[in-house]
Amino acid sequence: MQDDFFDNNFKHLLAYHKDLALRLKVFHADSQYQIEIDQGKDTTLCVDGRQLTSHHDRASFAKYKCKDLDLMQNITIYGYGLGDEINYILSQNPNASIDVIILNPGLMYELLAIDSEFYNNLKPNINYIIPVDDYPIYKNSVIVTPELYIDVKVLNNLKCKLINYLDDDFARSYFNCTMAPLVDKNLHDNYQLLKTIPALDKSSLKTIFKDTALLLASGPSLVDNISTIKEIQKTSCTVVAVDTAISTLKEYGIIPNLIVSTDPIVFDHISKNNDLVYFKDVPLIFSAHSQKQLIESFTGPKYFIFKKDELKVLDYLDKKNADFVEAYGSVLNLAAEIAVKAQCKTIKLIGADFAYKGDNSHSGRLNKQIAPSVEQKIEVLCNDGQVQKTLRNFSLYRQYLESTIKSNPSISFENYSKTGAVIVGAKKM
Repeated sequence: MQDDFFDNNFKHLLAYHKDLALRLKVFHADSQYQIEIDQGKDTTLCVDGRQLTSHHDRASFAKYKCKDLDLMQNITIYGYGLGDEINYILSQNPNASIDVIILNPGLMYELLAIDSEFYNNLKPNINYIIPVDDYPIYKNSVIVTPELYIDVKVLNNLKCKLINYLDDDFARSYFNCTMAPLVDKNLHDNYQLLKTIPALDKSSLKTIFKDTALLLASGPSLVDNISTIKEIQKTSCTVVAVDTAISTLKEYGIIPNLIVSTDPIVFDHISKNNDLVYFKDVPLIFSAHSQKQLIESFTGPKYFIFKKDELKVLDYLDKKNADFVEAYGSVLNLAAEIAVKAQCKTIKLIGADFAYKGDNSHSGRLNKQIAPSVEQKIEVLCNDGQVQKTLRNFSLYRQYLESTIKSNPSISFENYSKTGAVIVGAKKM
């Protein structure tokens, strides 16, 4: 029976788009899936342990997922699932223009032998696309979420972008709920202190930065590149360390030209074993909402950045300097934006992993073992060709960095992390 399904579907697919049919076959040759039937109120498939659709009420679930679509405009569906979203849209508008972005081409080829009516969705108004890995994300769209976690070596960057797209609003809301009270407290604590410290501006950047910046992040590969750091440090460059990297740098006797900090609760993590004393005279760029203890631990030159909404507390600041540097994502994102603002021509990245090495998230004493929940876990393709575990927020920060890189084509970004995630736009060294 499965052979009959396949022959009928493949015949129609060849007639619909011969090149697409042959490309699906090529992808299938390199893919392997564990596929099981999952029976509830409705029948669905489990692929590598993930349900492609609901098994309770597939039609209602598809209707819910498509509730915000404008059915009169072009619609993009990321993933195919079992075609439920297509079926719902066509039931509402038979002439709807639909682009189906095939996230797992090898899996779609397997469906030809499983779904007896696959061929019914091969219509002139439905365009099936095997995308490139930087395919755009369109607003009038729906995402077949389970497909983002299947066959992670295929279209990994696009799948990560789609996960980030789903996570972005949640991440901002989560920050506002969990960090906002700490930010507000720190701003009030720093009210008088910041009157004695200059805000970061173009003139201060000129005194700190050279044409090349070496950004040292706290990913586990940082310790793999100590000799490289020391060699680069001998050249004409500005060595910039994120706050969470300094414990490792102290261990290897590396003193950067600048430390950057932005997290409102990082002090306890980096103040152990007199680490801050070792770097007390190193220039510091920090956020206005950084902890007062951290700011006061540095006796060298200090500069701060602040956001427009922080003027509600810091009412004496000149609003024209607000958001001088964009501060979002991780401290590495902030460090990269500062180097861009300083008009560096080359930005070298070491320890910018955005992925775990084995089960470890950070270098040195900040090393943490990963034990993510299913909701947190994501897998990412790394520079050594391996697929490694990471966390969803790490992937979101990586996309922020990729956006920075894409927005600054005149700057050369160089990535020295061999075991970290692939950073699109950065040259692998």
